[in-house]
Amino acid sequence: MTSLLDDLRLACHRIVRDWRFTSAVVLCLTIGISAVVGVYSILNLVILKPLPFHDADRLVMIRTYSPLENKQDAQTSLAEFLDWQSQCRTMDLAAYQLTQLDLSVEDRYQPMVGFRVSNRFFAILRAKPSLGMTLDETFGAGNLQQLMLSPDLWRDHLNADMSAIGSAISINSWLTWPTQGSRGYELIGLLPEDMRYLPSSSWLFNSNGYGPNSKIDFCMPLDFSGAIWRDFRSHDVVGRLKDGVSLEDAQAEMDIIASRLATDYPESNQGWYVNLVPLRRFVYRRSETMLKASFGASLLVMLLACGGAAHLLLIRASRRESELAISSALGASPQRLIQQTFAEGTVLSLASFACSLLVTRWLIDLLCALAPPDLPITDGLTPDLHVVFVSTIVVMLCCVVFTLWPLYRMLTQNLASQLHVTSRTATRSVRTLAMLSGMVVFGVAASYVLLVSTGLLLARMRQTMQTDPGFESSNRLTMTIRLPEAKHEWIHNTLFCHQVMDGVRELPGVANVAAIQGMPMGRNKIDSHVIVEGKPLLRQRDTPDAYIRVITDDYFATMGIPILRGRTFNPNDGVGEIGDTKVVVVNKTMADHCWPNEDPIGRRIKTFAAGQWLEVIGVVGDVLSEGLDRPPVIDIYYPEKLFPQPHIVLITETANDDPMLFANPVREIVYNADIDANITHVATMDQILAQSQSNSRYFSVLLSALAVVGTVLALAGIVLTTCFSVAQRSRELAIRMCCGATPTDIVMLVVANQFKHVAAGIVIGGICCYAVAGVVELPWELARNFQIVTWTIVPLSLAVAAIASSAAVVIRTIRETSISLR
Repeated sequence: MTSLLDDLRLACHRIVRDWRFTSAVVLCLTIGISAVVGVYSILNLVILKPLPFHDADRLVMIRTYSPLENKQDAQTSLAEFLDWQSQCRTMDLAAYQLTQLDLSVEDRYQPMVGFRVSNRFFAILRAKPSLGMTLDETFGAGNLQQLMLSPDLWRDHLNADMSAIGSAISINSWLTWPTQGSRGYELIGLLPEDMRYLPSSSWLFNSNGYGPNSKIDFCMPLDFSGAIWRDFRSHDVVGRLKDGVSLEDAQAEMDIIASRLATDYPESNQGWYVNLVPLRRFVYRRSETMLKASFGASLLVMLLACGGAAHLLLIRASRRESELAISSALGASPQRLIQQTFAEGTVLSLASFACSLLVTRWLIDLLCALAPPDLPITDGLTPDLHVVFVSTIVVMLCCVVFTLWPLYRMLTQNLASQLHVTSRTATRSVRTLAMLSGMVVFGVAASYVLLVSTGLLLARMRQTMQTDPGFESSNRLTMTIRLPEAKHEWIHNTLFCHQVMDGVRELPGVANVAAIQGMPMGRNKIDSHVIVEGKPLLRQRDTPDAYIRVITDDYFATMGIPILRGRTFNPNDGVGEIGDTKVVVVNKTMADHCWPNEDPIGRRIKTFAAGQWLEVIGVVGDVLSEGLDRPPVIDIYYPEKLFPQPHIVLITETANDDPMLFANPVREIVYNADIDANITHVATMDQILAQSQSNSRYFSVLLSALAVVGTVLALAGIVLTTCFSVAQRSRELAIRMCCGATPTDIVMLVVANQFKHVAAGIVIGGICCYAVAGVVELPWELARNFQIVTWTIVPLSLAVAAIASSAAVVIRTIRETSISLR
């Protein structure tokens, strides 16, 4: 025990004495551990950590798709769900729909987001009520005016009143339309404390930002009176696999059921198929691939960091071979030498571990702060202890192995030969140099892959950000406004909207103001079908998706959307019966698909099969409403005066470069018009555009940082290998200079030798990138960028950086070191 403490004390003394070397090794290993732990902690929370549902791995989402209808990931209809539920034997199924209500307490309204659910919903989620009963227990009674509240709402707004359970509470809901006012709903129980949000494709103004870590506010029974419409696919379905049933078994059964329904109901189900998606994969389907790619990049960075530390340890070890040989000659046993060397490696790895914990904590906080809204990693993310442990073991092995390297060489070689080696007579260490060169090849190949991946992401993001969205985004303030459900008659919504807009127009510095339901880059549009008078029925697979957007008269002027043909709405278009418009404005995409090479003005369309004919009075420019990286869809604009909306987005065009300065004055005008209005998502249009690309930007920045760190570590390995090579070849280089070689000849000789390893790494990295590109099918534009980045920019950049770093080392050595024959 005393000898072990002495060895640890000696190791600490050596490490402190050689603090420059220690700092370099600890820095490399800290970078490696921090990168892996930071990225893996996010990966674990998002993809690997169980979702907040009981036995969540057995939960699946049942999605529908139709190549004929150009639908890739759709919901289902209630009629279809009832067929599934009655015929499926491998799963228990439940349907649900995202909805919004208002809790009325003492003439104030609390907005709530929750679900309308079918029977078996709580049984499938294995959810038990905090108080009272679940809807599963009362569903068969047919009473739709029941609901369950979250415990938080019960405590905060009902004062935790036990008598409220089983009593009626006042609820405002659009389900009571056209009747306005509150209606009593029986509170039958409280949701579980940990009841979480299930993913949904339904649109709601205040549903943005909800994720699996968000709590829901209420649940109420699902109304099956609309189950006669088989093609109205607006509900989500979740299933739980029965014991002993695999996902493949359930998928096979659902394929049979879908085929049977297509035969029984060809008009609504022909060409529609079912896809079972594990709940976790469905929740994080937009981030899973990039997170795994980021983790792979962090692993490469860790290996490069270990390689950098190995470079330093090998170079130091080669200089200590004679020292260890002398210690052995003076009587030190191999066991004692191994113990001393092991102690030094252990101290180095522990120091790296301690530093990495501090850096990882800071890195995780940074990753959380920069995370996009649809990546829920802000809830108390901490370093994953398992990966910390594994990373530390890897680092310890790296330190111990490469600190034991000189001892291994001493024990396997003749002691006399070791004692005769001096700084004057030592020749080049072939084995050590070969190991260093091999690590250079790996480092260049790894950095090649990292740089190509990052270059593609950056090229794609740059291309996306340069795309014209179809509207002006600068100097526009947006504000989502929601009135309580069914508080007033429908006409009140339009009166409120125009009262607010009139007040905002009077503010100094306001150029224009408008309102819309169906905001670009939002989720609140209305699905539609298009029927063109005098034309064959359009197949949806041949046309983009179609959406209805309800706008005020000044919307196009406020957003800077050009009017290509005809006119926009005027006050006369808003005269008539509420909900019964006669005219619409369409976008260029619809005009091109429905009336190619024809004038669309005066033509008539239907947006629903049972609807009336609508005259097209204008054509406007396309807006990339679904995102900058997606093609334009068919947009059909309705006049707001005939379709008053309780949910609108108010858009204010200002003459000021900072539209957020108008947020408070506009908010005050809204509350003066209706004190119960709910205002959310106050942002500039520039911020909305940036947020639509926040996911891509986040991972681009993360991969860029990893690529830069990896490349720096690879270049550091080249520099260290060059230094070691020059030191080992000092006598040879001196002889060459005495024989007439110029400094330029020496530089070219060393650089050419190092460039062979760099070239090998570039070739291996290029082969890896080419193999990946062969597996991943890239779009044409991205494939062209891939060719440019892979075969031109990255190899040239790496080659130039490697040559410059090697040449700098040799030139400095020639200038500062006296190379002699002594």
